Amino acid sequence: MTAYNSLNTPYQQEQRWVMQEISTDAAMAPTRGGDWDDNGMHRAIHLHTWNADNGYMNNTFVSLGTAVYNAGVVVRSNPNAQQAAEARFIRALAMFDLLDLYGVVPFRQGPSLEDFKIAPDVLQPQAAIDFMVKELNEILSSLPANGPRAAYVANRNAARTLLMKIYLNKGAFLTRQTPTFAAEDMNKVVTLAKEITASGAYTVSAKGKYFDNFAPDNDEKSTENIYTLFNKNGERGGNVDRTWNTVAHYNLNPGGWNGWCTLSDYYDKFGATDERRGIYYDYPADTTSNRTKKFQRQNVGFFAGQQYN
Repeated sequence: MTAYNSLNTPYQQEQRWVMQEISTDAAMAPTRGGDWDDNGMHRAIHLHTWNADNGYMNNTFVSLGTAVYNAGVVVRSNPNAQQAAEARFIRALAMFDLLDLYGVVPFRQGPSLEDFKIAPDVLQPQAAIDFMVKELNEILSSLPANGPRAAYVANRNAARTLLMKIYLNKGAFLTRQTPTFAAEDMNKVVTLAKEITASGAYTVSAKGKYFDNFAPDNDEKSTENIYTLFNKNGERGGNVDRTWNTVAHYNLNPGGWNGWCTLSDYYDKFGATDERRGIYYDYPADTTSNRTKKFQRQNVGFFAGQQYN
């Protein structure tokens, strides 16, 4: 459980998401009056002017490293075959993002897992890739073969998807400035994708059901999700409400933090009838008058234009 819990910090609204999205044209965190400057830490990510003092750089690195470490503790603690396989998947997942974001993977095993006076190994890209690929191939048969149900449990298709991401990004990981992509690696991606689709466990969301992928019970409701972060109040949570708070204005009900936004060019990539722009999504947690009075106004997707009751 500790290994799974350690995913809540890097894989919630902050940290990894900020590093991967606010550094692109998909999102930004503008300073609004006296809000959200925070010594320029958000702006630095968007403008690619960060340094080692940036809180997102440091916090994401630490929490991903913690996930790798906690999974390693499970592996060395005499787990059964499935527990070991799940922990090794979690470790490979966090290692992938460390490699993606930082170009190297600090890794403790053997004596350094017990004694912090011993420096960790620092895996360079090829060594990290080789380790993750070997791990994922070795654990595949020990992982459950479930589909979308209980998608928060590491499963074989999650491992296949992570292998696909490794092969897709291998060329960029090895040579960031001038990446090349071997046909052999791309063929492996195709083979893995066919294995996933052949399972028959997944279908693209039906019209009006795209936001099932993000529902509180998305592990049961979504037909697309392969692996999700379990986050249920009272059982295993990690401030999932922060995702709402960062994009909602504080005058909305429920209110938010007047925070992040997208860029117009990114918004314009979605057609006017694309439900990802926003629809009314009927779900039990909506206790507002939208639901009770059948107003059926937009409540998910982009907030564009004047928002009102």
